[in-house]
Order: sequence, then C-alpha cells, then structure tokens
Amino acid sequence: MEPTQDTRPKTNYTQQMISLRDCIAPLVDAFGIPTARSLIIQRRFQEDGRLKIEYFAVEPKPIIDRVPPAIASAFNTDLQIKIDDLQVSGISRKYPREWIVGTGISYFADAQLLLDRIVGGFEAEFVSIDELPLTWNLILRRRTDERRGI
Repeated sequence: MEPTQDTRPKTNYTQQMISLRDCIAPLVDAFGIPTARSLIIQRRFQEDGRLKIEYFAVEPKPIIDRVPPAIASAFNTDLQIKIDDLQVSGISRKYPREWIVGTGISYFADAQLLLDRIVGGFEAEFVSIDELPLTWNLILRRRTDERRGI
C-alpha cells in the first residue's frame, strides 16, 4: 500500500498558536474593551535605490494603555520609562521584527488610514520592546506636536 501524501500546511506549533491568537483577539472589540486602540506603523525603506513609504494598520488591534507605575519605577537604568508612556500589548508576531522596530519606523496611535494618509491620533516614538512567543509588546512615548504645542 502506498502512503498518502501529507497535505497539511507546513507550520510549526508557534505559528499555529499565533494564528489561533489572531483569530480570537478581535473578540476584544466585541466585548467593548476600551483599551483596544488602533495603531498605524509607517515604514520608510530603500528599494531599488528609491525611498519607499509603507503604512499598515496593526490587526488585530493591540491593547494600548498607560504604563503602570510599577513598571515605570522598576526601570531605573539607562532605559527611562515614564508614567506617561504607553504600553502597547498584543502586536501579532505575524509581523516581522523589522516591520515593528528599527530605522525608519514611526508609530501613530488612535489614528486611521485614509487613502495612504494618516488621519487623527498622535505620533509616538519607540522606547523598548518585549518579545513574547506570540506577540510583540512595546513601550512608546508620545511625541510632542509642534503644531499645537502639546
């Protein structure tokens, strides 16, 4: 008897868990959890000698809230985490690390994409990253808006 060919997708356990987590995460919106907020990431990179700009809305929406005081006080090293910083939890690991952190990356919280333009929200800058098996968790700091002085 000839063995049957395995037609299942070739994924490892972690990738399967990431997919399952991404399927369940949108339920946060269904339950009305107010800290599930939009996050737009802007990537600037060179391709064929030309500067390209790419935007993507992180899906499912991450949980964005202020850094708890216990975390802010725990980091008294070179890494200065402040109480006003934002803790962004639950960015899917389906996004490669170089799309999440690095040179040319900008973050826009509470923003929307409209015809490849960022509308509303505010810009934030990278402070730190926590790499969990299923998600990327970031600490971001709100950038001052020079136009409004906030």
